[in-house]
Amino acid sequence: MTIEEGRIETKGRKVELEILKGIGIILVVIGHNVNDQTFIFCFHMPLFFLISGFLFSPKTPQRYLNRSFLRLLIPYVCFLFIVSLPDIIIIISKGDYSELKSLILRDAIGGETLKGAYAVFWYVTVLWMSTNLFNLLLSLHLKSYWLPILIGIAYLTCLIPHSLPWNIQVVPMVTSYIWIGYILRSQVNIIKKLYNSNKILYTLIAVIVLTLIYFCRKDLTLDMKYNNMGVPLLSLISSVVASLSVAILSLFFTRWNIITKILVYVGGASMVVMYLHMPIKHYLTPRLNYDNLEVLNIILGIGISLFAYELFKANRFGKRYFLGEV
Repeated sequence: MTIEEGRIETKGRKVELEILKGIGIILVVIGHNVNDQTFIFCFHMPLFFLISGFLFSPKTPQRYLNRSFLRLLIPYVCFLFIVSLPDIIIIISKGDYSELKSLILRDAIGGETLKGAYAVFWYVTVLWMSTNLFNLLLSLHLKSYWLPILIGIAYLTCLIPHSLPWNIQVVPMVTSYIWIGYILRSQVNIIKKLYNSNKILYTLIAVIVLTLIYFCRKDLTLDMKYNNMGVPLLSLISSVVASLSVAILSLFFTRWNIITKILVYVGGASMVVMYLHMPIKHYLTPRLNYDNLEVLNIILGIGISLFAYELFKANRFGKRYFLGEV
């Protein structure tokens, strides 16, 4: 999952993963617009990091660094500039260049300092650093028994009192999730065989698991942006189990063509939805005289983002600089 690294052509390839990304990004938008988001925060970001690991393709460190720079950091800078543009125009019109310096510094530091319309941007820099770290670990031929050590380091970073630029302190935990997803890929055929042996049973188990996590949500929730990893190990395990349960539901959704097509499309546009749904919430919907802003934020956050996605797909510039197509 990456949202971006996980882009899949659906012709003859794993439609289930696009559906899973579609479900995931819809949950992200809902989680940012409902009052009680603790249940969604139990697993929504781990889900995407697990998908990143599942889809991970190792390369030489230099090649992966170059490729990930083009696919992740270039769109990051472009979207950051677009979202910052209204603030830049207002600041310049006031002639307050000290405020402009503060804005540039905030954008450069990133991570936790990006709030409001920029709230989700932390994800991309952390993803970029974590995937490059994981690629480096694989190039060093580290075995899976190093994973518990990495998880231990991840929990130690929770003791860091202040946020670091680009949320560097979150990288060990995100890399751990990516590693777990990478391991799960080798077990996918076993999981599919189990599911196909009794689809109704395993779908029911997935629903029960998610229901149990829902009732325990206040204890299991985590907020990775702020390096809050919940209950040590328990929140990690529950987030992986919840993500697997959502994955089973994504297999179940392939029964219906219309739902499949919608989720596959939204999954393909998930990177754009991620970047734009918060600016839409903060800049656009408050100016609309509508009683139920939560529903409006969700509908417009997804709908306008999909429209922007089509615009980016329509030209080479948009594909390269906003969709990260190499």
